[in-house]
Amino acid sequence: MPDNSTIYLNERQFRIDVYQLLAALMRNEPQTGMLQLLGNLHIETQQASNTALINCFARLKQQANMADIEQLQHQFFELFIGLSQGEINPYGSWYRENKLMSNTLLRLRAHLQQLGISREEQVKEPEDHISALCEVMAILIQDKAEHQQIVFFEQHIAPWFEPLCNKLSENRLSPFYASVGELAYVFLQQEQTLLEHLRIQVSIN
Repeated sequence: MPDNSTIYLNERQFRIDVYQLLAALMRNEPQTGMLQLLGNLHIETQQASNTALINCFARLKQQANMADIEQLQHQFFELFIGLSQGEINPYGSWYRENKLMSNTLLRLRAHLQQLGISREEQVKEPEDHISALCEVMAILIQDKAEHQQIVFFEQHIAPWFEPLCNKLSENRLSPFYASVGELAYVFLQQEQTLLEHLRIQVSIN
């Protein structure tokens, strides 16, 4: 996510920024700098059709300004890590096959290899973590790879983002992460619609 706190809607950079933001929020416990960025967030848009998304950003901004950093870091641990497992499982394999390290992950790894994208050494989570998938989408948008965006989203995000986002938005432990879940759901729904429309224009083999 860029250092400045302005997000522009309806632009390629906006899509990149939001994917990177979601990846950062769901991979690592929040730091003071992230909360400050969110607390100063400014959204610029010229279309009223983005009302739902703007409202999600407004709730996230409000929660960031109200958050206690130590409490929020504890909530992140309880939600995503836990002593054995967190309340929210962020892996695609779990939602698609009800187990971790499954064929879902193997197919994803083969696809990533085909795209020439590899996991960074310091990252220990399996590649089907929602943060990793968001990061890949940001890369594909940056590369203007429309065909690859459509295929990757349809194969690896569309089948399971809804139950993940619902569990996150409905959690009672953290209002901050409930607002993250709401933002993720609305944004990824819009992405699904956008890419479905794009599919009509792009030949998918």
